[in-house]
Amino acid sequence: MSETRRRKQTPIGILSYPKLFTPEPKYQGQGDLVYSLAIICDPQNPEVAQVLQRMQQEEATLKAQQWPAGTPAGWRSCFIDGNITGDPHSMGKIILRLRSDTSHKPIVYDNNLAICTQEMGLVYGGCVGRATYEMYAYTKGSQGIALSLGDVQWLGHGQKLGGGAQSHPDDFQAVEAGAYDRAQQVVPNMPGAMPVPAVAPSPMAQPPMQPVAQPPMQPVVQPAQPNAAPGHGIPW
Repeated sequence: MSETRRRKQTPIGILSYPKLFTPEPKYQGQGDLVYSLAIICDPQNPEVAQVLQRMQQEEATLKAQQWPAGTPAGWRSCFIDGNITGDPHSMGKIILRLRSDTSHKPIVYDNNLAICTQEMGLVYGGCVGRATYEMYAYTKGSQGIALSLGDVQWLGHGQKLGGGAQSHPDDFQAVEAGAYDRAQQVVPNMPGAMPVPAVAPSPMAQPPMQPVAQPPMQPVVQPAQPNAAPGHGIPW
């Protein structure tokens, strides 16, 4: 009887930059297409801290196996210190970053294990969830420990990250259609308002002009100019 391989679970945290339905380039518009996700974990939460401790032990074991003589200079941990990101949502937190190539598209489940689709709008930066993963060492190019993304479970709504501000409809009042056009008539009466240029009235139709008869022009006889050249009117 074959043994079913099961991935491990991350702690529950805040999902950030979830690219789970459509793969995107790995590095800021460049590189291979990948599915990716970051999870912001609060180590002050006892349950989260317990899972993080288990993952840190797993990383230590993998490091010893891959680099028995010691980790190389510049190696990268799969745990990211949220304090170095400059993001206020990550201060005091631990960030886990997970990726998978296009050979594995993650399945997103909700809290009842029903499959979620992108059209449902449940998954966004700021919602609550967790993921399954496999931890591995990499040595090509840079070296370190990384997390391969398995599947994701959505567990609840949260405050949207990256511009998801709360709406304040009470800051406005309902305005009926056409109010802007009518307001143009009263703007000059408001204190401090810029004057509205007057609109020239439409020209009214005018009757066609009748030609006025003029008497024929009479020839004017000019006196001879003294010392004029023959055939010219300019004096010498």
